Amino acid sequence: MIRIAVSKGRVAKQALEQLKAFGYTFSTFPERQLWAVDDLDQLELIFLKAQDVPLYVEKGVADLGIVGEDVLRENPLTLYSLLNLNIGHCQMCLAGSPDVIPDDIPYLRLASKYPNIARAYLEDQAQSGAVMTLQGSVELAPLLGISDLIVDLVESGQTLAAHDLVVHKVLFEVSATLIANQNLYALKRHLLEPFINAWSYHISEKEQAYETL
Repeated sequence: MIRIAVSKGRVAKQALEQLKAFGYTFSTFPERQLWAVDDLDQLELIFLKAQDVPLYVEKGVADLGIVGEDVLRENPLTLYSLLNLNIGHCQMCLAGSPDVIPDDIPYLRLASKYPNIARAYLEDQAQSGAVMTLQGSVELAPLLGISDLIVDLVESGQTLAAHDLVVHKVLFEVSATLIANQNLYALKRHLLEPFINAWSYHISEKEQAYETL
């Protein structure tokens, strides 16, 4: 059996849809249960907070993991990135009031749930500044004067718009990636590679079908 650690929420739902499309069904799926086994007893999914997925894979608790590029960049570990699943699309952005011009601020104060990514932005721009780590309601930081701008994930932009904020810069695109522990992958290659190849083939077929529409 292959065990996969999956980010809860939208990514988990889209991953289940992909798995179902190439032969893995989950008839028994109790509400609020944090794991599920497919009908053929070939896959076990464990549902975690996104930030915990790489750790479970790195420790060998799960054979594979499904998590966004944002989490991998924020918490770098020595893992294989095997396959872009083309789900969970969003963008990591620099955002704030439309009146703020980032290049005009000599000491840029950033608020973010992703402090390492925010610091990397300052370093890449050779920009003096500071990063404040927040766990939620990041959009309030510039409104209350705690920060000049924020670094955060943006999907539809509706939350930003509701707070009169705009995207100043897209730092990078985010989608869900299939990851693996390097040592465990080598030991279980015979089991994992056929599964990963089948998933990759399904994604390629779906993309080709979309391009022909």
